[in-house]
Amino acid sequence: GNSVTRVFGILNGTCNYILTRMEAEGLSFDDCLKDAQRLGYAEADPTFDIEGHDTAHKLSILTSLAFGTRIAANDIYMEGISNISQADIRAAGDLGYRIKP
Repeated sequence: GNSVTRVFGILNGTCNYILTRMEAEGLSFDDCLKDAQRLGYAEADPTFDIEGHDTAHKLSILTSLAFGTRIAANDIYMEGISNISQADIRAAGDLGYRIKP
């Protein structure tokens, strides 16, 4: 029968917006976050999104549904995007990669 072999996608729109703007326009994290908040894409307190908690919870649910196994969101390694700099964006690009949530 059919089975899921992989799951991929963008799980957090706030982080995707910030990282996309950083990459495309060369803006700082702080400037992109402020713009996301102004436009209503980011919460007044964006910690849950930008530190990876929202994505970990969604990944926990998707893992359970797709693979029939349980993993707690707290057991998923998280590293937020708040410390990503333009140097990181450029280094990833130089290696042929993009930083995405």
